[in-house]
Amino acid sequence: MEFEGLICPNCAGPLDEKLLAKNLSCPHCNTKFHNKKYIAFIEYLMMNGIVDDIDFFDRKLYGDEIKYKSETEEELLDETNPDEYEDKTFRMKYIDDNPELAEEQNKDRTGAPGSVQPCTHCHSPIGGANTLSNINVLDASGNEVSEYIPGENYSITFVVTDANAAAYGFQATAVHGDGSNAGTFSNPGTNVQLEDVDGRHIVEQSDPLVSGVFTADWTAPVAGSGDVGFYMAGLAVNLAYGNSGDSHHETALSISEASVERIEELDLVQIPFATSEGIVWKAHANGILNVYSIDGRLNYSSTCSAGNDVNIPLSSSLSGLQLVQFTPVGLDYNSQKTWKVVLPN
Repeated sequence: MEFEGLICPNCAGPLDEKLLAKNLSCPHCNTKFHNKKYIAFIEYLMMNGIVDDIDFFDRKLYGDEIKYKSETEEELLDETNPDEYEDKTFRMKYIDDNPELAEEQNKDRTGAPGSVQPCTHCHSPIGGANTLSNINVLDASGNEVSEYIPGENYSITFVVTDANAAAYGFQATAVHGDGSNAGTFSNPGTNVQLEDVDGRHIVEQSDPLVSGVFTADWTAPVAGSGDVGFYMAGLAVNLAYGNSGDSHHETALSISEASVERIEELDLVQIPFATSEGIVWKAHANGILNVYSIDGRLNYSSTCSAGNDVNIPLSSSLSGLQLVQFTPVGLDYNSQKTWKVVLPN
């Protein structure tokens, strides 16, 4: 079919469809359109079926887009080298811009017991001398701690630094000595996500972060759990979309469980107090709470979990002087506590 208004992009003279199909040039100004300057015009003609014999590997048209090996490069190319033909999609999938290991690979590369090979699987095989990673456990006041209170909430910062990096990533976990999960992560910060690998809790970046400071909350395990080990693999990446030029650093932090005596030193064991409605108290550990009258009669008994608020209502037997006794369970020391409370009659 004829296209009305088909004109030369150089002189604006009218062009004939049949003549263009035979000779890709303008009969008025003799401009030859077989030139990258007129690539948009040529592609328009092809799209409308006017011409159909354009070579997309013609360097006159697509010279900048086509990459050719020199004769020397061709000679040096080892045609038997499987690296020239192997599927590189696995590497490309986990490069700098999208390295969420647990989500994409279902792998734990934190360095914790039972984890697999570290981040060098997809990044530079030699950790950079300037790359450092660090774990900080902070209490509610923002103070760094070296021991935890069972059931308490903490803020964890995972920091990666390297003066030569464009962005950072990480993967971390918290486990007991036997490799089981220690506590639970929650409230992931900017570019942080929570994942699970074969039952192990993982916290990691969802996208690279320029600052290198990743955060999440952590709830400590129950009383009697013992030491907790935090393990972290930090990544410093150059965002060059390859596995070279990146570096990693692994670190670990161990914090111990605070003893009841230490909890008391920190004033974290609340003393039960009386109100017009009964007894109010907050449990500092898992255990059993009993309330006795002065003559030794048991008036109330309940199991408690660390961090739970306990409200004991008044009753005919719960009045006057009462003895409140708490016995932690699962601990390897005798830490029973007893308080006197006077309730309204």
